[in-house]
Amino acid sequence: MTIRPRPTLTMPPATRAAEPPAAAPEAAPARPAKPPARAGKVQLAGYIDRDAKRQLDIFAAREGRTMQDIVEEMVDLFAHQHQLTRLVRE
Repeated sequence: MTIRPRPTLTMPPATRAAEPPAAAPEAAPARPAKPPARAGKVQLAGYIDRDAKRQLDIFAAREGRTMQDIVEEMVDLFAHQHQLTRLVRE
């Protein structure tokens, strides 16, 4: 067994045996389609005070309404207050 000298900065790089090409990454799993209820809609998110959220939750439970319905009503009232086109209820 012979000892090879350490390469210096002026030496050309040693050639390596050709490595097999890396395997192509697996395709990401397809995202499931949106539920029909979300067709044509986009997500709206924000942060509100914890007590305000609790108040909305209590109101929703007392009135038997969903948070989705309450937020849609809020947006509709905002649009009306600012003379914007109002939402069309389904």
